[in-house]
Amino acid sequence: MFVLAVMLAATPVEMRRETSLDFAIDEAFQQVGGVQYFYEFASPDPRPKPSSALARFRAMDAKSTIDDPYHVVMSRLVYTVERDLSFFTEARARDVKYLKQVAPAVGISVERDGTFRAAQAPSNRFRLTWLDAPTRESVAGDAALANFFEFFPKGAQPASIIVQKNFDFARVMGWRTAERAITYTAHESLGPGRTRIHVCTMSLLHHVPPFFLGGKERVFRESIDGAAQLIAQLRAYSGK
Repeated sequence: MFVLAVMLAATPVEMRRETSLDFAIDEAFQQVGGVQYFYEFASPDPRPKPSSALARFRAMDAKSTIDDPYHVVMSRLVYTVERDLSFFTEARARDVKYLKQVAPAVGISVERDGTFRAAQAPSNRFRLTWLDAPTRESVAGDAALANFFEFFPKGAQPASIIVQKNFDFARVMGWRTAERAITYTAHESLGPGRTRIHVCTMSLLHHVPPFFLGGKERVFRESIDGAAQLIAQLRAYSGK
């Protein structure tokens, strides 16, 4: 593992990369604001090992098949915020004003059909689905969601889950970028004023930047820096 301190304005976000997808939550590290994450990049592979990260992330996307010709970016993050569980509501998750404050660089707006648009290159659209008080039993009929539950520590129970599906990605310099992405974000109460957030994201890419534009390393940096910026903005948010 390695630890990376990302400086955002005056707020340091300490990101620690874990070597195992099933990393144990480090309570001491979480207590001081640390963010634990797993990251992996995979080239197209029709037959990954069942226990591999690729196979397990594909299982969280109902559209994924073994014939998918995409590069796959996968991450799992766990972090804690000093906010009560009541802060995280469906109304807030869909509030464009709030989204612009915690993700100012993304340029989020809402479309007439209720989908959201992210203007940041490559621009895309996304849909949100909010689930209240989901349980392993209540999601048993949804294989993709049930597989996300496999990442929760024993005894942990999410109070809510947001499923975000990104699509309609624009081209950049004529190149196709992403085909789609899916993100699961779960909120777990740790008591009054504290919430633990669990996130799993999978992005399916048609191409990666050429080596002279950063290649796979650029994809990694943009993924982790983007997550760190969002976490910093959420922690610094002054609204109620």
